Amino acid sequence: MKIIISIPHSSKIILDKFKNNYLKPLTYYYKHIDYGVDTFCKLEGFDFIEAEVSRFVVDLNRERNDIGSNHGVIILKDWDNNLVFKKKPSTSEIETMLKKYYDPYYLKIKKLIGTQKDVFLLDCHSMDSHNHDDGTRRPDICLATNNGKSCSGEIVKVFKEEFEKAGFHVEIDNPYSGSRANIVKYANRLGVGAMELEFNKAIYMDEMSFKIDEIATKKLKKILVNILDKTKIKK
Repeated sequence: MKIIISIPHSSKIILDKFKNNYLKPLTYYYKHIDYGVDTFCKLEGFDFIEAEVSRFVVDLNRERNDIGSNHGVIILKDWDNNLVFKKKPSTSEIETMLKKYYDPYYLKIKKLIGTQKDVFLLDCHSMDSHNHDDGTRRPDICLATNNGKSCSGEIVKVFKEEFEKAGFHVEIDNPYSGSRANIVKYANRLGVGAMELEFNKAIYMDEMSFKIDEIATKKLKKILVNILDKTKIKK
């Protein structure tokens, strides 16, 4: 089985021509991206694709026409409910960004899949360590499968068992089910299995300082390679 790794939200890059249009300092938005995921999800020997710019330029994991909502393809409010822009990007600016960054991302996924059906796409993300509403601790690992629709149960079982063997608390479709994960849904529409994998930020970084724990990321990288090697032979 061919494995494709997607990393759509780890980039910190904000385009120079838009930098002055953000209401907060650009480093503020680090808390709302999948900070550091690229340090352990970019794996040798696997096809991967990653975003060139921050999700605060274009959010690649949303429907292309989801433009008016706060957390759509253009993020209008952050997850602290703060407005993002001093002035909302114009329709032409949005379309330019979509053509430059959104469309090529999906085209590359389509090309990587090609005519093959024996393919699995892993969409890698991170999540805040605690729920925003009640402050409870989230699981270390969330396997988001769109309630069992996005990939085979055998593949989910491999991920769950291997992460648990390594001592991590794993939950399926909690706190995220992946129902809004457009990259996963796109892969499914092309006829291949896919899953959104969410890492709790607390297991590999300091959420306040953004300092990455290199020992933790090396461990995660090793576990992930092992899992994907086993996934290759699953259906």
